[in-house]
Amino acid sequence: EKVGPGKVCLVDLNVADGMVSSFLEAVPKLDLAALSAAPERLDARLLAAWIWQHEDGVSTISAPRNPDANALATEAAILRLLDVACAEFPFVLVDMPRHMMPWTKPILGAVDEAIIISELTVPSLHAAADMAREVDMLRSPDRKTKLVLNRMFPKKRFRAEFAVDKAEKAIERSIDATITSDWDAARTAVNLGKPIADVKPKSALVADISALVDRLLPEGVLAAHVPQMPARRKAS
Repeated sequence: EKVGPGKVCLVDLNVADGMVSSFLEAVPKLDLAALSAAPERLDARLLAAWIWQHEDGVSTISAPRNPDANALATEAAILRLLDVACAEFPFVLVDMPRHMMPWTKPILGAVDEAIIISELTVPSLHAAADMAREVDMLRSPDRKTKLVLNRMFPKKRFRAEFAVDKAEKAIERSIDATITSDWDAARTAVNLGKPIADVKPKSALVADISALVDRLLPEGVLAAHVPQMPARRKAS
């Protein structure tokens, strides 16, 4: 919505059991066997055949669920897929599997932004901080991994949880953003295959994600694509 239709591609690299297709009611078109057999044959035309586009303008690349798919996801195949996708789309989002794959390090070292999603629990925070330090070793000092806390309780609700600043001290790392939990809106959006903003526009979850997207956009991109509202006619 912020950059215009047809400019964003979401690539699901959880090739064995990814959920992007289910969340968006998308058609998983990626032929992983063909890609791994001849990565060099992938071009823009073939990529177009493997892309499914959501009605809101976001393109997705995902493979059918297959427990043996990880064996097909070779480094040459995955890196070729992302090379061609990045040539065709200004913005490419990559959903990475939690476990390490042969192509994990090259991708995390090359992406403009690396984001780790965690929750505000002690085990999750420590695991996320460890992972962030590992990813930082693959990147230059000025491109540190961002840490985002998901499923945060609204501030007005009392819960026995510790504050974000205490969490930062515990892991000795800054938390870059928090996403408020809105289970009802998220569940409805997933069931309908629609963006949460279409289901509950005023949700705090929508506002938090929007703020995160604004922060990640390169300078000048947002201003260049802000839709112009028609001028209101004055009443006579």
